[in-house]
Amino acid sequence: MYGVLTTASFIQCSGADQTKMDDVKLTLSTNSALNDKLEPKTLYQLNGRLIPVNTESPPKLAYISSATLCLGPLPTLPPGLTNKTAITSLGWVLAREEV
Repeated sequence: MYGVLTTASFIQCSGADQTKMDDVKLTLSTNSALNDKLEPKTLYQLNGRLIPVNTESPPKLAYISSATLCLGPLPTLPPGLTNKTAITSLGWVLAREEV
């Protein structure tokens, strides 16, 4: 069976000076086979588009399931992968507010 798979997740952000420990909630979404799901407590590299919404709901990351790379379970990851999250995107910032 095929369908839209959605998963609640987060991106860990520490700020430019790496003094904060914030988790930004987001929703992962893909259109794929229902058995092609992401496993809990596992780190993945995803290729997709970040879609911020203009409401209180978390932004959506629509990813391509065939381009997903499993990096391994969280407790066994090498320390060099810590704080290596990167998002490359184009956008237009209309306002910014500290929360």
